Amino acid sequence: MSGGDGTQSAIIDAARDAAAARDAAAGEQLQLLPPTRFEPGDERHAHAVAAVRRDQAGRPPGAQNKATREIKDLCRQMFGDPMLERFRWAMHTPETLAAELGCSKLEAFDRLDKIRADLARFFYAQMAPTDAAGNVAPAMFQMFMGGANGPQMQAIAPWLERADRAKETQQNQALPAPPDAVSHGGLSHEEGK
Repeated sequence: MSGGDGTQSAIIDAARDAAAARDAAAGEQLQLLPPTRFEPGDERHAHAVAAVRRDQAGRPPGAQNKATREIKDLCRQMFGDPMLERFRWAMHTPETLAAELGCSKLEAFDRLDKIRADLARFFYAQMAPTDAAGNVAPAMFQMFMGGANGPQMQAIAPWLERADRAKETQQNQALPAPPDAVSHGGLSHEEGK
């Protein structure tokens, strides 16, 4: 470069050297950072997806925490297993249960039926509701929503909405204006204003 004493060329050379060093250092630093975007076919992408799934798995469904397991074990040790106790009562016949409890055979039968019905859900899945033809009937829900009433937007039943609107219409009737009332002074009616 041209320069009287060469200081200008020295400054330019120093700036180029600094820029080259900065670019070299930036390239090295970028290699230390984890990549932020992977292509779906990349091996690193599959590894990252597997790591996220593994880290977010948490406790498997139905798993109990330690405190729940310990309290259940304590209750079983102190009072016995409630399911086993129910099975012991279910081994009775209505006659033996009536003699044991001091009740009628009909009451004993009803109690045994209730115990066995409660235990049956552990052995058999509940059946889906069916229609008269035996087809599965989907559960149907119906909601009645009325119009909004007031600033709180409270919904009211449609059959009450008509009566509520009739009351509101009667209450919000406009008042008649006085016959000789002037809404603004005489200045507004002057010509040339």
